[in-house]
Amino acid sequence: MYNLNNHYDNIWQLALQRFNNPRIDYFMPFGATGLENIESRFVELGNVNCSIFCYDQEPLIKLFNADTFWEIQQKSKSDNLNWTIFLNTELDSDPKDDFLKRFRMIDCYYFHHALAASDWFRGGLYWHQIKPVGSRIIKHKYITFNRLTSNHRVYRSLLVNELFKHDVLDKGLISYSSKCPMGDDFNKEIWASPYIPQGLKLEAISNLRKLDDELRIDIQGNIPNQSFNISCIDECMETFLYVVTETCYWGRKKHLTEKIFKPIVTLNPFLLVGAAHNLEYLKSYGFKSFDKWIDESYDSIENDIDRMTAIGEEIARISRLDSFQIGQIYYDMKSVLEHNRDWFYSIDFTKLVHDELVSNFETACDELERRNS
Repeated sequence: MYNLNNHYDNIWQLALQRFNNPRIDYFMPFGATGLENIESRFVELGNVNCSIFCYDQEPLIKLFNADTFWEIQQKSKSDNLNWTIFLNTELDSDPKDDFLKRFRMIDCYYFHHALAASDWFRGGLYWHQIKPVGSRIIKHKYITFNRLTSNHRVYRSLLVNELFKHDVLDKGLISYSSKCPMGDDFNKEIWASPYIPQGLKLEAISNLRKLDDELRIDIQGNIPNQSFNISCIDECMETFLYVVTETCYWGRKKHLTEKIFKPIVTLNPFLLVGAAHNLEYLKSYGFKSFDKWIDESYDSIENDIDRMTAIGEEIARISRLDSFQIGQIYYDMKSVLEHNRDWFYSIDFTKLVHDELVSNFETACDELERRNS
């Protein structure tokens, strides 16, 4: 397991092996993105010979936080540094390409949230709430959490619209609010979205207005923000498919968070509602998917609207299977479910991710020295 508390100390020590006075800038508390949340470490201010900027806790969004990147660039310039090593958790994305070019940064990718999840969910092997595959009674076809639905996460409203259209809202457990806790109501958010065609906006708004109530998985009121915890484990034990609504959905972006590891810990098969090719991306780290039982062709559909349509159709197909079929399929998945859980908790997986960080950091340092020579 990994200890997130000394994560940036580890990176600082890596930098000290290459440079006698590196500066590292990172955000605290976890998930913060404001200038006031930046913490810095250096040996001696004014004699910094390497700048490292860690924007690895949150996804990159074009134009968002450009002021922060500009401030980091000014810091580097004041130290007579032309380039900054940019630690991030996006293997491939248009926003990253933009930030790298605009702010003279050298790419250093690594799978940050794999390390974070390793820390946050480290006790999952010993949670007695998590029942073995063969001892569960499945009552619900799927479960899906949709707390934030504003701005680029408005796609979650489209998912609920798909479930409504296919008349399977009652087949699963859904959390969804008519008003985003950090944004506006679904009408305004859908209408303001640049990602959604006008006809689909009208359809989704019309359908979501027909919902009788807020959709709740429990009776606790607002859906909590618990990245570091797994919510509603008892409900997951009674559910077949975990529909993971990732942080990022739109455009070219390989980026996953701790969300994808929650069904792996709870031994639920999952369907990934994220950007195209992210299921393939997850599998590149040694995890197995469920293509023997679930149509996962949605992952290769690069048109975001078409991919959502395919996802809705597959959830609907699964929702119409009877209880005997679901129980049989779930038991057939046992070896894949247990492989994923065991691999996630293995030292080899954590080492794989950490070794990639070290290797990519060394490569970035080499590139920094080359460009500054």
